[in-house]
Amino acid sequence: HTSNGGKSWVKQSTLNSSLQKFFFVDSLYGWVVGELGAIYHTLDAGKTWGLQRKGTKIEDTLFDIFFINDSTGWAVGENRHIWNTTNGGKFWQLRLAPCEPWDWLMAVHFTDENHGWIAGMNGVMLYTEDGGKHWDGSYSEQYGYWWSDIDFTDRNHGWAVGLYGAVYKWEGTNAVRISPKEGQPQQFRSEERRVGKECRSRWSPDH
Repeated sequence: HTSNGGKSWVKQSTLNSSLQKFFFVDSLYGWVVGELGAIYHTLDAGKTWGLQRKGTKIEDTLFDIFFINDSTGWAVGENRHIWNTTNGGKFWQLRLAPCEPWDWLMAVHFTDENHGWIAGMNGVMLYTEDGGKHWDGSYSEQYGYWWSDIDFTDRNHGWAVGLYGAVYKWEGTNAVRISPKEGQPQQFRSEERRVGKECRSRWSPDH
């Protein structure tokens, strides 16, 4: 932790997990995710951490977590797992993304409690407008990149980045390719271009 803009750093604690990503909603409240589906929470700026949930399989690694406020958040990872909480992490509900089981979900971002995006390997790009109850998988059929991160400034403007220098800018429901430029080679192996055939344009956890 640093309190002087990174001039010096203080070790706060060591957790019993390999960690992937953290997210803070303010200077005190934060979460971190990692292997075995572990989710830890801090109420004191990281001085102490409490375990909220943990799985039993190494394949259940979580890669990203995002909270829109101190109550509502989402975590994503392997095996198309999407975890959601509406009470600050006291209870996490599992949903399965509308893609193939081996498609890792690498990043999640919401602009409010209803509208959000998830990006992952093999071109997975999912959108929801009801807080994650349903996910639109049609975007996955358009962009065959292995996405590593995604970020939005509001509902209509965002960016996604991935392997081989892939950068896309979102404007509304349209994506503009920034890199590689048109005509430049896109160096994808065939398995990295594959998009899950199980992705459907509209999906419900009840299906």
